[in-house]
Amino acid sequence: MLKKLSFQLTLSLNYTVTNCILPFNKGICTNYSLLYEAFLKLVFAVITTTSRTVINRMNQRNNPQSGSKDKPESQVLGLPPRVGDSNLQQTMEADKLVLNETAPLPSYCALIVDDNVSFQKLLALTLSMQPQIGEIDFADNGETAIEKAKLKQYDLIFMDAMMPGIGGYETCTRLRENPTYKNTPIIMVTGLSSPLDEAKGIIAGSTTYVTKPVQQLPFKELLTRELALLEYKKKLR
Repeated sequence: MLKKLSFQLTLSLNYTVTNCILPFNKGICTNYSLLYEAFLKLVFAVITTTSRTVINRMNQRNNPQSGSKDKPESQVLGLPPRVGDSNLQQTMEADKLVLNETAPLPSYCALIVDDNVSFQKLLALTLSMQPQIGEIDFADNGETAIEKAKLKQYDLIFMDAMMPGIGGYETCTRLRENPTYKNTPIIMVTGLSSPLDEAKGIIAGSTTYVTKPVQQLPFKELLTRELALLEYKKKLR
C-alpha cells in the first residue's frame, strides 16, 4: 500500500513540475531539464526513506518482542554482554531448587480434647492436611488433657465444651494458669452455639470459638491464620 502511495505521489509531483513549475521558470532557467531531473531524484529519495521508516515502525508494532526475544538484557539495551550472565542465572536457579528441597517445614504438635471418638478422627483428618502439623494427640476429658499438657508442650489445642468430669471451659482456664500455655492457641470446638456459651469460652481464655458441625472452608482459613501466627512468633524468638 505504501509503495502504491509513493508511486502515485511521484506521478503527481511529476505532473506538477512538468506542467506548472517548469513552464513558469522557462524564462529564468534555460537548463530546466537538469533541474527537473535533480528535483525528481530528491523527491524519490525522500519518499523511499520515508516509506522504509514507516514500514519498519509498523513491523515493530506488530512484533514488539521480535527484536528482543531470547536476547540478554545487555544486548537489548545495546550494552556489551556481561561476563557470566548465563552461569549466574543457572547458579541462582540451582540454589533455589536446593533450598526448596532441603528447607525443613515447621512441625507443630496438636492436642484434640473431645469425648466423641468419631469427631476426634474427623478433626484429626482435617488437621493432617496441614503440612505444618506433624503430630496429633487425643484426650477424652479435661483431666487427661491437663496431664498430657504437663508432660508435653502442644502448639495447638482444640477443646470441646461439654465433656465428662472437668468441662472444656474449666480445662481451658486451668491450662491458661500454666505459663507455658499462656499464649497457646486454644480453639473451642463445640455444639453449643448460643452467644452466652461463646462468651463463656472467651472468658475462660479460648482463642477462638467454633461451633459444630464444623464448616470446612472457614475452619481451614482459621487454621491457616493460626499457623501463620505461630510461625511469626517462632521467628521473633
